[in-house]
Amino acid sequence: MSKYMPPAINASAFSCPHCGAYARQEWFYGYIKEGNENNKVFFWDEKEQKSWLKRARDRESRGESIDFYKDFIELNQKYFSGGLFYDESDQGKMSRRLENLYISRCTSEDCRKFTVWVYDKIVYPVQFTSSIEPPNPDMPDEVKRFYEEACLVVRDSPRAAAALLRLCVDILCDHLKAKGNDLNAKIGYLFENGLDKRVQESFDIVRLHGNGAVHEPGTIILEDSPDTAFKLFRIVNYIVDRIISNDKHIETMKFSLPERDQRKIERDNGKSN
Repeated sequence: MSKYMPPAINASAFSCPHCGAYARQEWFYGYIKEGNENNKVFFWDEKEQKSWLKRARDRESRGESIDFYKDFIELNQKYFSGGLFYDESDQGKMSRRLENLYISRCTSEDCRKFTVWVYDKIVYPVQFTSSIEPPNPDMPDEVKRFYEEACLVVRDSPRAAAALLRLCVDILCDHLKAKGNDLNAKIGYLFENGLDKRVQESFDIVRLHGNGAVHEPGTIILEDSPDTAFKLFRIVNYIVDRIISNDKHIETMKFSLPERDQRKIERDNGKSN
């Protein structure tokens, strides 16, 4: 296990806030560039993303090339992930440096993510306290965005955090291709298709606490018990660990075996070879 070295401004190496690995850091200044003629900045929302995906599918169905769309959609997905990156095609010069803004980047090949500092404090990614678990590394990006948003608001509004965590498990159900018109139905679909009982109960705990925070006032008094909201973070991580991480670990171990041994553990109609 790599040693833990707390992140520090201008340090040449520390434990990355994203991946946790002790790694060398690259440092950058932050520069500002004016918005467009309407004094606005470029922002790509979900509606615009779906529009481009539809155009690409329409062209593909007509047998036309979608090479341009593939590059554009890949770039768009980076935008929509909410993470930081730089567009290598943008060669514009930025003449004004924003003082007290600094950026470090982890050099680990499995990470390469940016950390943003204002003076000597990290403002991105979200820094977690002992009361709040960091998101499971296997948590899908679209879920992680709302998990981290819940971390930002939980101390000021446990109810808002519970509502966001409910959204996390709803998106997670979609990630698992669950069918249903609402979250309760989606969880039921997963349970009917093999979801473990304990995991199903965990989904429902987050769902019901989230319901109380959103549209059943008086049912759950989260404002009086913020510890409950803190526990919901652990439950969301538990869900991800059971339905994503465990399978991932098993597959990794399976494929580390020689092919002849992999064949021995393959099953045909429920029977071992």
